[in-house]
Amino acid sequence: MSTDVSRLPPVPAPPHDPYSLLLAGRLGPRPAIGWRLRRAERVDIDGGTRALVLAPAPATARWLSEPDGSFGGLKPPPNVVQTPSGDILLLEPTTGALTRFDPCCCRFKPLPCTTQTAADPTGCLDRGAAGITAALPVPLTRLLDAQAIAVCAGELFIADRGHGRVVRVSLAGLVPRGALRLPPSQQAALPSPPWHPTGLAVDGHGILYVSDPRNGRIDRFGPRGQWLGAVKAGLGVTHLAVDCRDRLHAVVFETKFVATAVGATRVALQVDALSAGFHWHTLKLGAPLPAARFSIAIDAGDEPWTLVELNDAANPRWTPWLAGTDLPRLVDPLPFSGVVGRYLRLRLAPEPGHAATPAFDVIAAGARVVRIAGDSVEIVPGARADLVEGFPPSPIHVDARGHLHLCGVCGPDVFDRYGRPVPPEERLNGERHERTGHYFSHALDAGIDGCQWHRIELSGALPAGASIEVRTTTAAIELSPAEVDSLAESAWATRLVSTSMTPPDKAIPSACTWDCLITSPPGRFLWIDLKLAGDGRVTPCIGSALVEYPRITLRRYLPGVFGFDPVGADFTDRLTAIFDATLRSIEGRVDREAMLFDPLSAPADALPGRLDFLSWIADWIGVTLSRDWPLERRRRFVKQAAKLYCQRGTPDGLRSQLLLLLGFDRTYAEHCLAERPQTRCLPLPRNCGPCPPCTPAEPPPLILEHFKLRRWLYACHGRLGDDSVLWGKRIVGRSQLSGSATSQNPERGNAQVGVTRLDSVPDPLRDPFHVTAHKFSVFVPARIRDSASEKRALDDLLAREAPAHTAVDVRYVEPRFRVGVQAMVGLDAVIARTPCGVRLDEARLRQGTVLSSAPSAPAGSTRPPSLEVGRARVGTSSRLA
Repeated sequence: MSTDVSRLPPVPAPPHDPYSLLLAGRLGPRPAIGWRLRRAERVDIDGGTRALVLAPAPATARWLSEPDGSFGGLKPPPNVVQTPSGDILLLEPTTGALTRFDPCCCRFKPLPCTTQTAADPTGCLDRGAAGITAALPVPLTRLLDAQAIAVCAGELFIADRGHGRVVRVSLAGLVPRGALRLPPSQQAALPSPPWHPTGLAVDGHGILYVSDPRNGRIDRFGPRGQWLGAVKAGLGVTHLAVDCRDRLHAVVFETKFVATAVGATRVALQVDALSAGFHWHTLKLGAPLPAARFSIAIDAGDEPWTLVELNDAANPRWTPWLAGTDLPRLVDPLPFSGVVGRYLRLRLAPEPGHAATPAFDVIAAGARVVRIAGDSVEIVPGARADLVEGFPPSPIHVDARGHLHLCGVCGPDVFDRYGRPVPPEERLNGERHERTGHYFSHALDAGIDGCQWHRIELSGALPAGASIEVRTTTAAIELSPAEVDSLAESAWATRLVSTSMTPPDKAIPSACTWDCLITSPPGRFLWIDLKLAGDGRVTPCIGSALVEYPRITLRRYLPGVFGFDPVGADFTDRLTAIFDATLRSIEGRVDREAMLFDPLSAPADALPGRLDFLSWIADWIGVTLSRDWPLERRRRFVKQAAKLYCQRGTPDGLRSQLLLLLGFDRTYAEHCLAERPQTRCLPLPRNCGPCPPCTPAEPPPLILEHFKLRRWLYACHGRLGDDSVLWGKRIVGRSQLSGSATSQNPERGNAQVGVTRLDSVPDPLRDPFHVTAHKFSVFVPARIRDSASEKRALDDLLAREAPAHTAVDVRYVEPRFRVGVQAMVGLDAVIARTPCGVRLDEARLRQGTVLSSAPSAPAGSTRPPSLEVGRARVGTSSRLA
């Protein structure tokens, strides 16, 4: 009986090279999925790099709900903004003065003729505000209890809380333009009038959000100052911030009062904030207790404690917070450090010398963060600033104490929220990170029974004073998380510690790695425990972890005696693995050699004074790349330029090169230019039919050969008119000397200085053809002329690609349509968009400025100033804003 070998299953054999599993936060929809994270203890995944780092120390953890309004350092404080020109403005809360940071002298200087504090005639801010609002109009330069500022579209907004308005100031000259107020109907509907604008924020649409903590609402104003609506966010809503997705975040402050009395026994309290992840800020006593002497221990969490747990004196979860000798400090609010949770638990324990107290209030203050989308409000639990995604980088560094870190000519300096320098002894110091932390992975499946896992390679950074310990364990079957946590300490192997990382290639010092062999016994499943350690000031940073399996070493090329017994085989494998990693790295370079010659993958980083590899391969085809171009453009230009060399020397080839240089090849191919592009997508009406298919527009010709401009009159084919020219002397303009005049030829010469020319080799028969035979014009946008690098690239391309016997005339096209000057449709005639109108201090009355009509005003609102040609009468119905 014969057996077909092709039908037999393959004989199990190890692969030629090991397989690998990559653990990295950049993989998967969430960083925890890419890291195969099962559990983390005092280890976080950094929001920017998605690397494993030690968690911040409890005293230095940053939260979105911090009382300074910086949202954990993600934005400047409410009274500080950075203008589009780069200036840093600060509103001094007590005086209302507007100051600007001067980097030359490293301090804040008041801006002249801006704002100042209005006098409070009653001495009570709330009653004074109501009285001033009801009295005569207050000048825009007089502020009362101004707390926040914001910048949008060249304008500065100031929340003038005492006067119930938002002052609008132009950044050009800092001239007040007006004030935003609630409509009268909304003012009358306020539960606690008047309106108290406190926090400001502006989104990408130019919509201004104004918070009112007294009435628990956030009002929206349009770019033109019209009121758009309001949303209820809860009493105490104060600070506002907008992320990159135009989602509004608000900080809602809340204060809890608990009445108690401390006698001879312990008292345990549990304060409920009614929302998970509540950030507790301060604690104080409602009245001074001179005879009291009791200590305070605290705890916080989202799960409530039972009465047994609260009254258990041996409960290890209590954390000592304040000694009895420091109790007088609680007359003023005493800040917490990283106390987060729905429930705040306090244990008041009497100490020797304590006297029973009467009933008093324990006042705990804190805040929560809510995210607002439309009219819906959702709570953001446990909003750690370093773990929140979607916020742009802050232009100003703000530490945990709300201090501003700015750099000037004299170096970096620290300022408080009033713009005053902070002495060195008051600046934030101490530990920034936890000292130790653990990362535990899920089970990694090799898919091979009895697999001997090979090695782990860690990539990242390891500063001095930090270390990483690798521990592993294996099993033939997948264990549950509880079974893994209950493993004995002896079940974990490897136990190798890294104190430094070295780059695999000296040319790339930023890519630092460290690897170690896995010494756990064979098993299909692998678990990894990474212990990160530091000195409190620095933290290890693990960007990725590469796990290789199974172990395939050079022992397979040695005699079988080296693998006769398991102990000898293991020793030989570990010995040859030292050389195996080096040889495999060389093989990897050879395998990846093809990527060096592809412009889309060639290295583009160059060492100082050396040419990068991408520019070097561009020299192979005679292409010179500008260092000012973005990397994507440089790669694409080299990639596409090589494909066009078969058309070199032809008009189509030169046109394709110009389209590639200008970026028109991709623009016209991927976008429909029949419609005017919109910066914001608007929802279509429900009864709107399907849109017609988008037909890409044809790119402009860019090249005009001058022989196409010949307007000669041919016999039997031409018509006399503007498009026909008789053969004559004016085509060439050659100088001819005058001869003797006769009756048949009264005038024979035409030489004129500055008009005709002298040619040494006359060729009257072919001269009319030579005028336009070897000339052509290139039409490019005027922006090329304004950029030195773009103009240099255009000149290099024309010098390289234009035929040697031709003359090139470069024309820079502006959005004009001038009859007789710039009116060749398809070449130099461009119809520009209609300007949006004339704005004061932003436009000059010249070409390109149009007086536009005012938009239709909504019902119940005042029509804005307008000057519409044909409908306005100067002095009667026309106004300039």
